[in-house]
Amino acid sequence: MRKIILGIFLTLLSMWTVNLPANPAPCNDSMQTRDLAHELKIGILYHDIAQVWGNTKIEKGVDLNGELIIGTGLARASVGASYNLFGHTSRVTTCLVISHGVDNLSFNLFVGGAVAVNPVRKLGSPILFRVAGEIGYRFGPHSISIILDHISNANLAEHNAGLDLLGIRYGWRW
Repeated sequence: MRKIILGIFLTLLSMWTVNLPANPAPCNDSMQTRDLAHELKIGILYHDIAQVWGNTKIEKGVDLNGELIIGTGLARASVGASYNLFGHTSRVTTCLVISHGVDNLSFNLFVGGAVAVNPVRKLGSPILFRVAGEIGYRFGPHSISIILDHISNANLAEHNAGLDLLGIRYGWRW
């Protein structure tokens, strides 16, 4: 029950950030992170890279990934999904996204929750925490980025194998 309540709290927290006021600091035309209203990211992620947080490689394959980032300002909300092409753990996510940009470089930190679908490894719970870091290069309304993504139950359950993904994503903002 505690995990379900925590998952609901993280979802509500990430959705609340959609209405946060925009940061009034100036931003140049090549990097309009603070003025961003919507962004769609799609990509391909290498599944279950055991060398980051985990210590065993149980699952395999690649994930098709999509994520919609909504809101203005430094903190925004996202909803997304990753589908494993080999039939292993897929997931649906919702996060608070903290963004920062310097010239054409963009940095995103994702903190929120995930729901695991069809897990092969022992994740301990279908409702999990998600933390991810992304660095990218923007050119006009487009971007290309590298993301390192982690989901786990943060040791709130007996099993906490976690799952790490590394990939490349294309972004389009409007």
